[in-house]
Amino acid sequence: MIQGDHTILNKPPTEQTPPKKQHILKTTLLRLWPFLIILAIVLFPFDWLTQVWPPYRQVFDQVFVSELQHMIGHATLFFFLGLITLIAFPTLRQRPFLYLGLLFLVALGEEALQSIFKQELPNLGDGRDLLLDITGVVIAYIAVWLCVWVVGRVRKPKVLQE
Repeated sequence: MIQGDHTILNKPPTEQTPPKKQHILKTTLLRLWPFLIILAIVLFPFDWLTQVWPPYRQVFDQVFVSELQHMIGHATLFFFLGLITLIAFPTLRQRPFLYLGLLFLVALGEEALQSIFKQELPNLGDGRDLLLDITGVVIAYIAVWLCVWVVGRVRKPKVLQE
């Protein structure tokens, strides 16, 4: 010990995050940010935005001209939400009812937010939209399940024949 160097020894130890914890934190953030972005997009009240921003309404009305396009939009949006959810939370692949239940709650939340911002009570169209949302979620589950199955079949080592 050097006599004149007491300041170094008297400093309280600084808390450092071990490399393993830093790795887990980085991995978690990398997995979560796409999920959080798609969740924010799904829950955003686009109908409200068409009322308060006329230029957006013009674009919105051109993209969703017909009911069919509106229906495809709902299913597609929830397909991507389901896909990213299954990528971000791979344990949900083995728990399909939990996956469906959680995303059904997101679909209910989305419809509730739309109704609140439109200042309307839920109607029959909202029920149809829920069905389309769940259709997109189920298609995402099937697509991920098929991809995992195919990858598992391709990666299986072939038995050596003697």
